[in-house]
Amino acid sequence: MSSPPPLKMAAFVAVALALVAATSRTSGQTPPYDTRPEVAPPYWRVRYEAAKEPGGLIFPVTYTAWIPPGVKRLRGVIVHQHGCGEGSCTSGLTGAWDLHWQALARAHDCALVAPAYEQPEGADCQMWCDPRNGSAAAFERALADLGKASGHPELATVPWALWGHSGGGHWAGGMAMLRPERVVAAWLRSGVPLFEADPARGAIKPHVLPDAALAVPLMCNPGTKEGVTATDNKFKGVWPANQAFFKAVRSRGGLVGVAIDPLTTHECGNSRYLAIPWLDACLAARLPAKPGEPLVAMPADDAWLAPITGGDAAQAKGFAGDPLGLGWLPNERVATAWMQYVKDTAVADSTPPPAPTALRLAGTALTWEADADLDSGLAGFVIERDGVRIATLPEKPRNPFGRPLFQGLLYSDTPPQPLAAMRHMLSAEQTAKPAAYRVYAVNTAGLETGSARPEQADDGTVTLHGRDSLVLGTTLRYETAEAKQTLGFWTKPTDAASWSFRVAAPGTFDVEVLQGCGKGQGGSTMSVVFDAGSGAAEAKLGFTVEDTGGFQQFRPRVIGRVKLAIGDHTLRIAPERIAKGAACDIRQVRLLPVTP
Repeated sequence: MSSPPPLKMAAFVAVALALVAATSRTSGQTPPYDTRPEVAPPYWRVRYEAAKEPGGLIFPVTYTAWIPPGVKRLRGVIVHQHGCGEGSCTSGLTGAWDLHWQALARAHDCALVAPAYEQPEGADCQMWCDPRNGSAAAFERALADLGKASGHPELATVPWALWGHSGGGHWAGGMAMLRPERVVAAWLRSGVPLFEADPARGAIKPHVLPDAALAVPLMCNPGTKEGVTATDNKFKGVWPANQAFFKAVRSRGGLVGVAIDPLTTHECGNSRYLAIPWLDACLAARLPAKPGEPLVAMPADDAWLAPITGGDAAQAKGFAGDPLGLGWLPNERVATAWMQYVKDTAVADSTPPPAPTALRLAGTALTWEADADLDSGLAGFVIERDGVRIATLPEKPRNPFGRPLFQGLLYSDTPPQPLAAMRHMLSAEQTAKPAAYRVYAVNTAGLETGSARPEQADDGTVTLHGRDSLVLGTTLRYETAEAKQTLGFWTKPTDAASWSFRVAAPGTFDVEVLQGCGKGQGGSTMSVVFDAGSGAAEAKLGFTVEDTGGFQQFRPRVIGRVKLAIGDHTLRIAPERIAKGAACDIRQVRLLPVTP
């Protein structure tokens, strides 16, 4: 069993108090903004009422942050900004839960922040999507407050990588003009700020293009039916605005590109399969090595160039033509993805997704945890029982806006509510007898990875780590924190941990348990049962838990020997008697071959 370290406990208390305060402030919140996911670490939320002072934000707004578990110090913030209108604004309520965008944030030790402006339908969107109308100040206030609540005060000062859709593109581009020293890069989906007043759009105030903004990577991403190949709908003005924005920035040497979505109108479609690799490249190149240092300039030697209406990209170094007539791309990998995206959006991926972890069977509910693939996201899961595939999740994948995703996808590129759960309900018949379960993650490229199934090493050792177990019960869990990485909270004698593994070289093995136990908590007795294979009887061992001075102060103990045949085996550990509050923590079990 584990206790949170003092800093984390303090952070938890701080956010709990903030959430209590937020509850009283949001009692007047009106539909549809009152329906939103619950927050608990690693999610954090703040909400502000509409400002009363002149020049302040006239709409209430909620900011939700996801912070990668285990990150010691954040290096940046990725902002996923929705568009205009009540439907788009409500989509921001789930943006921080998007597993694919979390994968990008995790890769760079960044927070993922999703604002949700409570704009009534028909209200003037410019009152928030122009950051000069109070939303820039509200955003920076939110970062400071979220930083205090989460125990990451650096959130107030780290750089920003911005993604915005429609009015969110206006906002992201506007922030790049106002605060270029803070902006790593900005992806502008179907919306850009203006640099010249437009008589037909008098409510929109033009921005000034400062020299510093020319070093900020920018990508314009309109749909082809927004004035490129279709000019008879309400979004026909998007393409001319993108052309003007591109010309203004690129003619001065700015790092701006254009990626026309060949399939869509104003919806986001499959844009994330280029936006995430593009932002990944910019974050990798620009985030400073040390806190407080300025953003790093994009390396000129890596750049590629591409025609803004599509075609083939070429390396910028040694290019003989006019580079300022072509769009800028950060490197060859992104250029390759861009060429496929502007053709049919079918950006290729040859890497499988991360394996699911933390399998748990409680009653008839099989649950697990999984991270999305950075390149291709997460399409779904396959459930396997004793080597036979019994289910897929979701059963009927569907996404009207692009590739099917496990979480689904709204018009504005966020998951719908209620959020999809990593859970499969088994039948009572299936759970009546012990079985080995595996869960396979499948990305949107169709590649899959199964939950770990330990194999025997070349030296004959079999290592069974806590993260690879199937947890049977309700309180026992695998704790992922870097200092823990253990099975903990073993407070119920009915809870057990089970491993499935394969033996290729049979023999006799010493069973070594890496066990920890809090001071004064020793004395519990544990049962260790092997299915010995090949029809042999079960092999049962046991041990009495030793006090090691702390639940994460692990000590290896050889508790006995077992003889295992070639083939598949299972190992099950459970308490026979819990002496005090918790039995023990177990980080791993090793089977060590005994030399004859």
